[in-house]
Amino acid sequence: TEKALLAANWKMNPVDGGEAVDLVRGVMPAITAATESVEVALFPPFPWLLGVAEVLEGSGIELGAQDCFWETSGAYTGEVSPAMLKGWCQWVIVGHSERRVILGETDDMVARKAAAVLTNGLSVIVCVGELEDHYDAGRSDEIVTAQVKASLANCSADDSSRLVIAYEPVWAIG
Repeated sequence: TEKALLAANWKMNPVDGGEAVDLVRGVMPAITAATESVEVALFPPFPWLLGVAEVLEGSGIELGAQDCFWETSGAYTGEVSPAMLKGWCQWVIVGHSERRVILGETDDMVARKAAAVLTNGLSVIVCVGELEDHYDAGRSDEIVTAQVKASLANCSADDSSRLVIAYEPVWAIG
């Protein structure tokens, strides 16, 4: 039987790496106990990944990155590839609504990222969700279905065990 996944995206918090490590140490006993019935993955900001990974080692709690870029290496200033993450991460989030809305990420970009994550042996959470205008117009099913199809265009059925779709309506975030 597959376990449910509890994914905790820390977004851009905390600002201090010591606080990130203290936070993990503080919640670790409760989370470790929960891992018997639930798969738990923490998604701290990039600068704190290694410090959090060291604290989590051997705990059964998994670690993920909040985003990645689809190329393995190259002249992509500020980007991080799945190949760089696979040493200590098990998961990567792609297509988060904040990245789609604020940074203009497209379904094609999300599809390329998802494929790169899977190619590198990591598991991926693909985020989908409609804007409030789409919701109000009764277009939620149409928009979300199109996002899922486009975002998974480069994935195969063999990837399904390492792929999670997270429905996050943009209008409900606040």
